[in-house]
Amino acid sequence: MPNVTCSNCETEFDSKEKKCPSCGTKNRLKICPICGGQMAKSAKRCPKCGAKNKKPIYKRWWFWVLIIYLVYRIPLFFTKDNIGTSQTGTEQPTVTVTPTPTPTQTPTKDLEVLELVGGMDSVEGIYDENVGSIHITGQVRNNGDKMLDYASVQFSLYDEAGNLLGTAMDNIVNFDAGETWQFDAVGISNVPVDTYRLSDLSGNYYGF
Repeated sequence: MPNVTCSNCETEFDSKEKKCPSCGTKNRLKICPICGGQMAKSAKRCPKCGAKNKKPIYKRWWFWVLIIYLVYRIPLFFTKDNIGTSQTGTEQPTVTVTPTPTPTQTPTKDLEVLELVGGMDSVEGIYDENVGSIHITGQVRNNGDKMLDYASVQFSLYDEAGNLLGTAMDNIVNFDAGETWQFDAVGISNVPVDTYRLSDLSGNYYGF
């Protein structure tokens, strides 16, 4: 893979890496697919050849609006009751997004089936002002003895004043017992997200 040069320590590393392996600075650079020059991910055009920096489809707002719509519609096709794995109603930790937060609290209750591996300390959220989206990543483990046909994780999003902006969600199907799921919960907001809170972690099975 082509390399980029860290803007902080000038170490060369793979352009696909999220952070500099030497100093830990977040990688905000990419390689121009036309001329191979180094450019900022947020740049509109390559400074070397002038080629337009096209956003991938997953960074376009309408794509995530469609995904979130489909996520909410999928459970309506099923009729079985929810497994008792929801954390809604319990006190949840709040984490500041600035823009890469460092969680300082963990959930106060272990889940019977689904577990947020490592608690909130293992969850990272990054808000991208260029596309108005937030990605919240972490891991969930199925501690049950059977496969879940459907599982989801959901976070409530808030602005600096504490106003609710919306939700970030991800889901998975055929989540087998003992497996660990690397989730990427995505939310859309034109207003910068200041904090987020884990609001739901649940799963369903529909077999007999």
